[in-house]
Amino acid sequence: MECPMTPQADEADELRRLERAVANLPAMQRYIFLAKCRDGRPYAEIAARTRLSRKGVQKRLARALYNIRRQMDGEHLRWWQRWF
Repeated sequence: MECPMTPQADEADELRRLERAVANLPAMQRYIFLAKCRDGRPYAEIAARTRLSRKGVQKRLARALYNIRRQMDGEHLRWWQRWF
């Protein structure tokens, strides 16, 4: 059994919190975040797939990062933040 204060336990907890935060994002933000950050797709490709402008993709990625950071800090998204 691991001590709850070990670095591995802290990293596992951080990863679970990140996964939960990403899962709570609105669908479009989640798609864009995963496409860019996990899959490394270029903005132009994401824009073509989502029918958004490149600037629109960048804005939604910035919102996704902001929302993830808020959730990681322990804040819950308000109902209206889950739609944009």
